[in-house]
Parts: sequence; C-alpha cells; structure tokens
Amino acid sequence: MGVSLQGGVRMISILELLHHIVSGPVPKSKPEVRFLKATEKFVDVYLLRDSEAMKMPKELLVSISNLAFHFSVALINLIP
Repeated sequence: MGVSLQGGVRMISILELLHHIVSGPVPKSKPEVRFLKATEKFVDVYLLRDSEAMKMPKELLVSISNLAFHFSVALINLIP
C-alpha cells in the first residue's frame, strides 16, 4: 500500500513519504492565495526545521493567540 504525492501517478511507501516530509522542501503558500500576514508568519515559524531557530511550544501558543486576534480584527473590519 502506498500514497501519491500531489495527486501524481507514482505511488510511494509510507517510509518514503515520511522521508519526504522530513527532508523535502518546506511547503510555501501559493502567491495567488492571500492570507493574513500574521497567518503566514505563524506557518513559517511553525515549519522551521532549524532546531536553533525553532520556537518553544509556549511561544507558538502566544503566536496562535496573536493570530486569533489579527483574524478577529480582520473580521470586524469586514462588518459595515
């Protein structure tokens, strides 16, 4: 049993998939898809692979609360 990457025809094993996740390139959002800057910053920080640059879980929780705040402000600004 295997999985395909990005809907491709070639099937890879679970171990190959795990290797791809750990050693492959870090995913980036597509330029044509717009997100709040706070969202992009959170995802970039969350996906860091450099252990020296990684945030501690507590710092990530603060980032999530900041993200929720920015999202709330964006929604409030949509209300006429």
